[in-house]
Amino acid sequence: MRVATLLSALLLAGCGTDRLTLSQTYDNRLSGKTIAVVVGRAPEFRLMAPPPRDADYRIAEAASEPVTPPSDTAHAYGIADPGRIVAASLSESLSKGLQLRIVDDPSTADYILNVTTFEWGMKYKSLATLRYYVHYSAIAKLIDRKSNETIERSSCMNVDNGGPDGARSTYKGLLEKDAAALKEELDGVAKRCSGELAGEVFG
Repeated sequence: MRVATLLSALLLAGCGTDRLTLSQTYDNRLSGKTIAVVVGRAPEFRLMAPPPRDADYRIAEAASEPVTPPSDTAHAYGIADPGRIVAASLSESLSKGLQLRIVDDPSTADYILNVTTFEWGMKYKSLATLRYYVHYSAIAKLIDRKSNETIERSSCMNVDNGGPDGARSTYKGLLEKDAAALKEELDGVAKRCSGELAGEVFG
């Protein structure tokens, strides 16, 4: 399989979004080159807080905990941007599959893999149950550093842990014990995003 085809599959499988096709001139240029990873700044973690306990709703156990303001959630619980997990996984796949060597300094690399979290957070779908799901979206770009040309770009959108019923966790359950469950769920959706981007090209 041609390198261009491999890379297209790597960055686009399962996403169905913007595609920039590698020209044939890149086929023989990737092998043996260097790549550096840049993780863009993530937006604020978005938390849909449960309504007040005295509101005219069927409030579940989820509302029994104090509500953390959405803008403070990531800092308060030490939640890390999942983009770093996605970037590490993709760069490893590129390195192994296309014989690209990973370097630390972007200014010396032939190519830049830029991964930016587009949206991440937790929200509920139904006021009847207030069951939450964790969702995540990211954009990945492969950039020729010298020409500053984006030769591939793709995204995973609205990857979530909801399952068939749309949501499964309570607000309290996700945030108790220093948000251990939320961190685990974010790690899972990040890996799913990486899987969508990488496809099954390198198994």
